[in-house]
Order: sequence, then C-alpha cells, then structure tokens
Amino acid sequence: MFICGDLNGADTTPLRNAYQLRQINNEATRDNNVLDVIITNAPECYTLETLPAIGTSDHKVVWATSSNANYKQTRPKQTKTLTRSGKIKDTVAVLRTHDRGSLVKKVALNSTSNCQESFNELYNIIQTAEDTMQPLKITKRRGDQPWLNNTKKESIKKRQKLFHTRRFEEWSKISKEIEKKISAAKRQYYSNFTNGNVNTWKEINATRKPKIDQSIDKDLALEQNECFYNVWSGIKQPDISSFILKRPPPDCPQPFNEQIVLKAIEKQKNGAFGPDGLSSKLLKSARLELATIIGHLFNASLRLSYVPTQWKSANITPIPKVAHPKEGSDYRPKALTSTLCKIFERVIAKTILEYTRNIWEINKQYGFLPGRSTMDAIVKVIEDWSHAKDQRLPTQAVFFDFAKAFDLVNHHTLLTKLQVHLPPWLVSWIAA
Repeated sequence: MFICGDLNGADTTPLRNAYQLRQINNEATRDNNVLDVIITNAPECYTLETLPAIGTSDHKVVWATSSNANYKQTRPKQTKTLTRSGKIKDTVAVLRTHDRGSLVKKVALNSTSNCQESFNELYNIIQTAEDTMQPLKITKRRGDQPWLNNTKKESIKKRQKLFHTRRFEEWSKISKEIEKKISAAKRQYYSNFTNGNVNTWKEINATRKPKIDQSIDKDLALEQNECFYNVWSGIKQPDISSFILKRPPPDCPQPFNEQIVLKAIEKQKNGAFGPDGLSSKLLKSARLELATIIGHLFNASLRLSYVPTQWKSANITPIPKVAHPKEGSDYRPKALTSTLCKIFERVIAKTILEYTRNIWEINKQYGFLPGRSTMDAIVKVIEDWSHAKDQRLPTQAVFFDFAKAFDLVNHHTLLTKLQVHLPPWLVSWIAA
C-alpha cells in the first residue's frame, strides 16, 4: 500500500494504525513543515530524494523510487530443494508392469549374498521407475509469513481442492473465511509489536528485513558429531557372533505374508525417509504391486538372520532439547532409518510382545507397551502411596535416571536375556 499527497499537516496516526503504515519522509517540504507525506506498509522498498520545487510552487518535490532489488529484499527467504517432479501414479504404473519373478526365485535360495542382491535389485527397480517418471528437479520455495500456521495452510489446500473440483460455491465461502482469519492473524501479529505505541514501528518494519543467510556451521556440526560419538567411544564392543545362527533354523516361521505387509505399509506415516531414499508415500501408493515381493524379502531376511546394508545406515538429525541450544550436548540425535526397515520392525515388535506377554502382563512395566502410558504409572504410584498413608506405613520412593541408558546397553547381556524368552531364530536376527 502506498499513499501520498499534500495532507497539510493532517494527523495520519489513525490511518497508519489501522493499516500498519509508516511515514517514510521526514524532510520539510514547505518552510519547516512536512506537508507532503508518503506512508506505506513497505518502507524498505522505497528510496527517497527531496528535490527543488517545480515552477512557481512553494512545495518541494519528494521523489520515491522502488527498485526490484529493494522489493526482493523484503520478500520471505527463498530456499532451493531437490524434489520429485511428475506424478506418483506414473511411477506406480511402471512398477506394475515390471517382472518381479526373478526376485522371488533369487530370494528362495538360502544365501545371504542372494538376499542382499535381491534387496539391491528391488531398490534399483523402484529408483529407476522414479528417475524415469519423476525425475529430480530444483524447486524454489519461499518461507511462510509469520502469521501463517499449519491450520491456515491446510484450509488453503482445502480451498484449492474445491476450486479444482469445480465446487465454486463452497470455494467462495471458504475463501472469505480464510481471508478474514489471515487478516485477523496479521493484525494480531503486528499489534504484538506496537502495544498501542506508534513509536515502535521501526521494530515492526525490522521484521520485514530478510534474515542473514548463514552458511553451514561446520564447527557446530563437528561438535555435535563428537558429542554423539563420545557416548560410546572407547567402550569395548562385546563379541556377539555366537548369537547369530550359522545355518537357517528348520523351525523358522514365515510371519510375513501379503496381507500383513499391506496392513503394515498402510500404517506407515508419511515423513522424512532414510539414506535409502524410499519414501513412505510412494510405498503406500505401490503397496499392491510390491507387497508380495516385500513379504518374500522380509521372510528371507529373518530366515537367514541377515540385515541388508540399506537398513544399517541412518540420517542423524540433531533435535534441540532446550529452548536456546548452545552446545552439542543441548541436542539429541534422531535417526531416520530405512522405511522398509521400519515396516519390518513394526511386525517383529508385535511378535516379540506375543512371546513376552506372560511377563509384562503381570508386572508393573508401563513403558514401551501397547495400551500403557506414564499416566498408568502415576495412578499406580498414587494408589500405593494412598494405601500406605491409610495404613500409617512409612513410604520411601527412589527414582533413577540412567544417563544415555539406551546407547550404553551391553548387547551381549541384552541378547543373553532375550535368549530366555525368544526363539533362537528371532534372537539371531536381532543380533545381526
């Protein structure tokens, strides 16, 4: 918005407050008074110059220019990312026509090398189909305005879907609602800076300036990596080769079939994928085409106690544990593993729960179990304490917080305990 004119000393405060505008010229235009005023909501876009009066006019000329470069500086920061172009359904169509019989025959052989080759071939088939029908391209995206949130963005997506399906009456209605919500959120965003004080507009317009594009802080990355590594650095890793079966056990079941794999894929959440590059979205779309061969591969992996190399890598993302992290220890590592591995583990976790049901159903274990939570533990503790108080019994509570407990579990000890409750073929795969 850009408003200019000879306002002859009029008070523009109400107008500026109503539309979040700022007066950008303060140099006198007649005698010692600023009578010719320019107000705008994009002050950083304009360059001002005061020139002599034209002809017999007693007003100086205020020349405002807005270059494209200045305008770009006030826009949200632009990022470039590699994304898949095209449509997933085209990739699925290619996968549907592919002959997967050779994979099934190869998996049937009891050889770890054949198992790895089969996984490699499956990944290659999917990647080739993606590269053919959905080649990677550089996408330019701008950051969201600060007054937009996920709820409003979801409403905008819904509005676009209504337009494309030609439901114009509903589209018009939701469009008006979205405009009102965004306008209200924008006013609220700016009002948080003013607090009714018009002298704080400099602070408001400072938010329109682009953030400094910081390069990758390699020192911080090395510090985080060193902090994560030091948790187990120097600790001698035990030899667990004795837990891995040398030959496939004759009693190893085949827990994976087409229906189980389909159900597990459907429950997989869309999100960031691991180093293998296989997205959950594509896997869900092609689940009917891939479920059978994935089931064969999963059974072979379990039967041979072999974990493919694609499953042994992870993308580590540091997640802040505090509001303003300063050191490597202020982050916790989040591992993004293979999507296929997550699906496999979901089914195996249910199998482990079935084998250990006689243990956790009668004890007071509340973590890592279906249908139980921290609230259950709190209720149980309060009940015990209340009972002790009623009986006038002394109560003592001891709480332990083991530092890095998950990272420092001794694998040999863990597998030894698992041998008591799980069959050898399952312990063997976990060890592998």
